[in-house]
Amino acid sequence: MNRLLFLVAFILLSCDTESDFVDRDPDPEIFNFFNGFENAQGDVNNLLGANPDQFSGIQIQNSSGGSNMLSLVSSPVVSGSTAMRVDALATNGTLSKADIEKADLHASVGSTISIAASYYIEGTADLTDLLLADLECCSCWDPNVPNNQCPGVRLMLKPNGYLGIERGKILGSTLEQTQVSLPRDTWFRLRWESVLDSTDAGINRLYVDDVLVLEAAGANMPNPEDFAALFAAQGITFQLQEPLIYERVQLGATANPTAQDVVMYIDDVEIQIMP
Repeated sequence: MNRLLFLVAFILLSCDTESDFVDRDPDPEIFNFFNGFENAQGDVNNLLGANPDQFSGIQIQNSSGGSNMLSLVSSPVVSGSTAMRVDALATNGTLSKADIEKADLHASVGSTISIAASYYIEGTADLTDLLLADLECCSCWDPNVPNNQCPGVRLMLKPNGYLGIERGKILGSTLEQTQVSLPRDTWFRLRWESVLDSTDAGINRLYVDDVLVLEAAGANMPNPEDFAALFAAQGITFQLQEPLIYERVQLGATANPTAQDVVMYIDDVEIQIMP
């Protein structure tokens, strides 16, 4: 697929535009985050704040004909007394989204980021192309070029429920596996581990219930030369901001382009960044 087609692909499933983001820090830092959705008194907004153990924000983008929602429930749960329920209606016009975000991260080239969470996806409907998690660097977009597309990598369901690593927003192909199909109507533990690089020196791993189902070398950060060449073909000067830093993770139905309504539950979110 040529680069112009990649550009179209990542715009169609892009995150919402961001112009002001965290201050850039060139040094990777050791970072540990855990949140099990407890002690929020039943209100998702109480999960949000500036403390290191809190989430940073919520993204809700409704399609025509209904409202998406995040809520806290007492069943089903993995641990404690509370999990987060995600209701994301089928896309009808505007791309449907419902997710929670942890921002202010500083995951740079050469560092290892591990993102883990327990998921429970209701029903057996075909949810091909549903996105479960995004890792993004909105701050790396050229500030002189409009429509920040927040380049990054994402976890996407492929046919028959196999999970892959979607790289269209960094001008790459999807890393796929057919070893394990995600369970439905039961809890499973998902862990996504990336050694970050904008070249084939990157390493990408997926674990389902502690079973390694995908391990592949390949870029998992945007490549400055590739982006410059892509935009140059359109007569646009484009320069990714360096050093490259991923600063946010989104979890939930980060995009539901399917024709199906989605109900899922998430519990025990962990994020670790190691230099």
